[in-house]
Amino acid sequence: MPFARHPFDFDPTHGRTLDDVLNIGAPDSPPDFDAFWRGCREAADGIPPRPRPGRLVEERDGCRVREISYDTLD
Repeated sequence: MPFARHPFDFDPTHGRTLDDVLNIGAPDSPPDFDAFWRGCREAADGIPPRPRPGRLVEERDGCRVREISYDTLD
């Protein structure tokens, strides 16, 4: 029996139990994974983010939700 209730007309658990899902392992990382992300971090460390508010997306419960843009790599 699926472990989650849902409103969908299909089974998003694909018939798996909670134990099945919790026991799914992570795949091996690519050989250059650490070096790639280390390089990205080093490059990004030199860029001030300069966040800028963008368009208003919605207002709810007295809060305004806006898009935000910022400077980053490419």
